[in-house]
Amino acid sequence: MVALEHTVRVNAPEHAIKAVTVFKFNAEVTRTFSLDLKAGHNKVEIKGLPTSLDSHSVRVTGLGAARLLDVALHSGGTERSLFGQPVHSPEKDSPAVRALRAKKRALESEKSLRGHEANVLVSYATTLSGEHMPPDQIPAFLDCFVQQGRKNILEVAELDEQIDALEEEIKVAAKKEAGLGTHVDITLGVDADTLVELKVVYIVKGAYWTPAYELYATTGEDDQPASKIALHYRARITQNSGEDWAGVVLTLSSGEIGSLFAPGYTTVPELRSRKIMARPQLPKPAWSQSGGGLFGQNLTAGGTGLFGSSNNPPQASGGFFGQSTQPQHSFGVFGSSATHSAPAGNLFGSATAQSTSSSAPESGLFQSRQDSAPDGQLPTTGGLFGSAITPQESQPQPVADSGSDNFEVIPSPGADFSEPTTTVTESPLALSYTVAEGAPTSIPSDNLPHQVGVMVLQFETNVTYVATPRARPQLYLQAKVKNTTEHRLLAGPVRVFLDGGFISATNIPNISAGDTFSCTLGVDSGAILTYSRTAHTTPDTTRAFSETYNTTTYKVRLRLRNTHSFALSPLVIRDALPTVDNEDKRVKVVLRQPSGLLDAVGGALANVDGQPGINVRWTEVKDKKGGVDDGHYEWVGSEYILKLLKLKSSEKSDFN
Repeated sequence: MVALEHTVRVNAPEHAIKAVTVFKFNAEVTRTFSLDLKAGHNKVEIKGLPTSLDSHSVRVTGLGAARLLDVALHSGGTERSLFGQPVHSPEKDSPAVRALRAKKRALESEKSLRGHEANVLVSYATTLSGEHMPPDQIPAFLDCFVQQGRKNILEVAELDEQIDALEEEIKVAAKKEAGLGTHVDITLGVDADTLVELKVVYIVKGAYWTPAYELYATTGEDDQPASKIALHYRARITQNSGEDWAGVVLTLSSGEIGSLFAPGYTTVPELRSRKIMARPQLPKPAWSQSGGGLFGQNLTAGGTGLFGSSNNPPQASGGFFGQSTQPQHSFGVFGSSATHSAPAGNLFGSATAQSTSSSAPESGLFQSRQDSAPDGQLPTTGGLFGSAITPQESQPQPVADSGSDNFEVIPSPGADFSEPTTTVTESPLALSYTVAEGAPTSIPSDNLPHQVGVMVLQFETNVTYVATPRARPQLYLQAKVKNTTEHRLLAGPVRVFLDGGFISATNIPNISAGDTFSCTLGVDSGAILTYSRTAHTTPDTTRAFSETYNTTTYKVRLRLRNTHSFALSPLVIRDALPTVDNEDKRVKVVLRQPSGLLDAVGGALANVDGQPGINVRWTEVKDKKGGVDDGHYEWVGSEYILKLLKLKSSEKSDFN
């Protein structure tokens, strides 16, 4: 016996969304429906779901005594004209849109009626003459005519405003309904009449969130920044899924769901073999045998370029400081002769060794020349704009792996919060917070960022005065904060407020639990910093028949004036020395001041002569940057009442 099928129709927008979990690029929506099911088969038709819904993500739970027999998803599309414009179908309008259109038609009819009223008034006035109205009654009639006309104009203008507002309301409602063209048919089987709380979960696109922070600092009685700060965690949520999230329990997750929209995205990538293959030999053009150009012109040493410029080799000329350079030929973009020196001189006239050499002329873009090459080798060819491609550049290159690493590690925010309504849950894949569980959140589908408060973190901080005058002569207040929470902080922008006023904006990186991060509080306007650097070059005239050396002495002077009534402590001023490639023996850099820096090892502090309370050291190496290898050093002042500070450094560079 075939079981009877009962149909239950549900309009999703009429039922509130229970919960939403927002991921990096999409969101998971949870809806619940209370349904009275009859014995047998029940077909539940849920309409008005968003078109951004992923067809493979629908999940049905909360069946109770019912059995899930089938789930079918239907996506309704918007009809479009030949040119891609949406075509309006009145029969597909929802009752709400039909009611709005009916109200608009009523207003348009009333406006038309007011137009007839004005026409009747004018027509009546034109029929009057001296036979119908004495002259003493004409002023009273005209006053009545003008008053009635003004009233008609105002009423028509008000009707126009109402019609325009209705048109905009209809447009918004129609657009919203166009994004709710998906419906799901769920077939359930029950043995007896029962009531179930059906839960439908699905994934929608067009939703994401990013972390943001607001750092609040205060100044103490000594006018210095206090040691405690408050870090307000915010979430900027943007969604245009097509349905408004009104009064939902909102959960933010640092993870992502990729397999639903891109199958195989989360699978372990396959390791592929890598092979090195030689490039195939290119056939020689017929015109290259005779040495002719692209249009048949001869490219011999005595020939001319494409526009008549001479290809004769120029005479050898001196280098930058008189060193002889041997010319090689190449042809420019339009056949003009270009000379390449081998070896070529650098800025100070020293020779630059070439890895390969060739006596064959290179070629330009419009006047190519390819001399015959030995068997098994590619001929030397010109680059796109006449730059030569050497035989070394034509060697076989390894084939790069086309696979890309799409995995991104997303750390998680801290949970040492003062708002108990936020619940933090951590898993091996992601970290999630349920925001304001006792106070539901509303996020409309308007594609605009909405900021939601997550938690407030209290941290202890140490403020340091830091300057990098070579880049910018300003003194910054930098707060060093330790993440004392049990979770990680996501990277994001930070707006800094001091005593309630906005002072600067910065960013923080991903911070693990127990790690520290630095946050710039702003520029100290009470510190005046000046920076000057001079250079003096002395040529070596004692070597007449050998390589000459030029000695350049650089002097750096820093002047810091403190107009505060308190000490700028701790104080860090950073600078950098020029460095030289270890393989280049022609250049040597000698540090003269501060002399104590030469003996400082591993970040140890060295005294500065004539500056009590000021030390110098190499900077800390971070991500293989900084420290002695990069020539980065810093002056450090601690427990020193600084009113006027002068720092000097100098280095000598020898060049041949």
